[in-house]
Amino acid sequence: MEHLVSVKVFCGRLPVYKPWVEVFNASVADEKPGIPGFHGSKAESWILDLAGEKLEGGESFFIEYYTDPDTLRDLERGVPVPATRLGFELLKRGFTWFKVWYYPEGFSEGGQKIQAQKPVSPDRLKEHLEEIIRDLEGITGRKAKLLSQNTLERAMRAIQLARALYEKAR
Repeated sequence: MEHLVSVKVFCGRLPVYKPWVEVFNASVADEKPGIPGFHGSKAESWILDLAGEKLEGGESFFIEYYTDPDTLRDLERGVPVPATRLGFELLKRGFTWFKVWYYPEGFSEGGQKIQAQKPVSPDRLKEHLEEIIRDLEGITGRKAKLLSQNTLERAMRAIQLARALYEKAR
């Protein structure tokens, strides 16, 4: 049996500590012959679907991105999370707040990761979506020539999705 990814689930200690899920130690495509990479795979989609279905507002989902070359490249270029490959997948599943952990603190937090949460209220949803739209419109305008065609197209799809979600939330 070969390793594809590790997943840690914390069920929480309410009311103080909310549940969270972390995905880490992902396999990389072509790292070992015959073993597929995790990022962009059916397994990744399944885990993201499950997290999107089970996690509630304010509960965190952490996923390492440094083994995902597309997401890593875009984040290094300053692309907002929802326009990255991984961020767009999270947005599609209802996550609207993002934090990029470039340098996790201490020694046991693992590698570079994205933290994503769903909104805790309809008002917070609208605030998150307004910020996403504003950030993405900023890069699709003046910075568009610096983006790859895939990233630019994904940013435009993320704007459309965020606008549709905003209209639905009204």
